[in-house]
Amino acid sequence: MLIFQFALDVEGVDVFDDDETMELLAERLPHCHWSVVDGQTRLMAFIQAVEAVDAVLRVQANLRCLVPGARVVGVVEDYVSISDIAQRIGVNREAVRHWVNGTRGSGDFPRARSVVGGNVKIWDWAAVNAWLQDNFCLGDKAHVLTRREIAAVELALEDTLATHPLPTEGPTRAGVRLASMQWKCSSADWQDSEFGSITARAAVKPVQSGWLLIA
Repeated sequence: MLIFQFALDVEGVDVFDDDETMELLAERLPHCHWSVVDGQTRLMAFIQAVEAVDAVLRVQANLRCLVPGARVVGVVEDYVSISDIAQRIGVNREAVRHWVNGTRGSGDFPRARSVVGGNVKIWDWAAVNAWLQDNFCLGDKAHVLTRREIAAVELALEDTLATHPLPTEGPTRAGVRLASMQWKCSSADWQDSEFGSITARAAVKPVQSGWLLIA
C-alpha cells in the first residue's frame, strides 16, 4: 500500500461558522486538514490505500457519512514555479534552475506544463516530486496524484454522485450527530503509517468564529 497525499475542493462544509461540525470532523477524520482558499473549502488528506481512486472515494464516503450534505467537487491540481519548488524542498532557486536547464542532475527534469503571467513557467508537482525522489530523495514522501490518476478519480467521483445523489435537504444537528455514531471506519489505518505522526499532531485552532484543522 501507498500513502496518498491529495487536496480536494469540497462543498457543504462551513469551516468558519459551524463549530460543531468542524469539531466532529476533526475527531473522526484526523487524517484531513481543512482550509479555505479563495472562498473555496479545501481538504488536504493523507491516507493509506491500494490506489488513488480507492483513497479519494474512501475520504468522500467517510465525509458524506459524517456530513450528508457534503460533496467533493474536484481534485486540486498542484502546479509549482521554480520559486515554489525551491521553497518546498529547502534549496535555493539557482539549484532548481540548474536542474530545469539540465546543467546539473540527471538532465531529464520534467517539462513545464505552461507559462503564466510574467513569463513564469509552472510544472506539475507530482512529476517534479517523483523526479526529486528518484534523483535526490527530496520532496514529499507521500504519493502525489499524477494527471492520469486525477482523471480517473474525477470520473469515479462523477459516477458516485450519479449513483448516490446528495440528500435534497441539509442535515440537521441531530442528523450530523447520528451520522457520527454510525460511522464505522477507524483512524487506526493512518496511525500505523509513517505519516501517523502528522495526523496525530492535528489540532483544532480557533479562526474568527469557527475552527480550522491544522498540523
